[in-house]
Amino acid sequence: MAEKYDVNFQRLKHSREFVGQTCLCILDLLEPEPGSPPPTSLEEKAEDFVNRLVNFPSFDKLRLHPDDFVWSFWEALLDIASEVSPCSPEQDVLVTSVLLLEAIGNNEKPEKMWKNLPGFGIVVRESWNRSPTTGNAKDDKLADEYTELEWLNLNSFVARLHASQKGGRGPFPIWQLREGLESPLSPKDNMPTPNIRVRIAIEWILRSSHRLFIDSLLHSYSDDLEGPETGRPYHCGPLYSGKSHYSVERWCFWKSRLSDIRTEVSEDLHSVLDEAIKTMNATEREHGERLEYVNDPGNPKVKSKAKARARAKAKRQSQSSG
Repeated sequence: MAEKYDVNFQRLKHSREFVGQTCLCILDLLEPEPGSPPPTSLEEKAEDFVNRLVNFPSFDKLRLHPDDFVWSFWEALLDIASEVSPCSPEQDVLVTSVLLLEAIGNNEKPEKMWKNLPGFGIVVRESWNRSPTTGNAKDDKLADEYTELEWLNLNSFVARLHASQKGGRGPFPIWQLREGLESPLSPKDNMPTPNIRVRIAIEWILRSSHRLFIDSLLHSYSDDLEGPETGRPYHCGPLYSGKSHYSVERWCFWKSRLSDIRTEVSEDLHSVLDEAIKTMNATEREHGERLEYVNDPGNPKVKSKAKARARAKAKRQSQSSG
């Protein structure tokens, strides 16, 4: 969570040529209601936005019935998220807002409009069809294809939501890790450039390493379990010969590949390559220590590690709140 409270969504009204009416309304809702005191924290900002959103008269303002408005809202939200930098205060607000909507939906009756975030996964899946490509022919590109920066921003947003969930949010991380780390880094017309493919894979590791590692330990989301009619969404890239599911073996391949591709990518990526490897190592250590404690909580060395980890976490939280 970004520490500094400095949020500006209004600039986005002028940053895209195809901002629709729903998007403009959402940007207005992201601003404090006229006459009300401004929020004093990012969490309060998200709460204020969600409160205004759930009470928004969509038919009066946009001639959209509730179900249609929810769908249009998700499309607008993803467009906004694609314009917001990773781990910025604006992204913090958007991520927190989705989690608040999910909590509201869990407390509602099934027929209520936010129950299970209806349509969100489908809209995210459709947005993946707009990934940037390297084809030179304009006819081969979608009119609303994301730029490379927008694609990074969107993946960062979805990765943070993925990290926050116990349940699945689809095969999106596997797709990006397969493109960036399990495939040769040669230009292809129907794919983003090699550098952005690697950068996107790194972003998923940076924002969702714990979730990826837990799924790897559990061998989650296998093509065998999903069935052949799903199109094998978890299949491996040509450089990885393991099985089509999350696994520790696949996790280790990703980490090894991050080191191997250093000479194949731009020097601008070297620092985030190093950060991703450090993140994976730290994730392994943390979960390893937790497993040690579960298996032998009375061991003095294990207890000492657990206390040190708790102190470090408390210190980080204290520094963040200060």
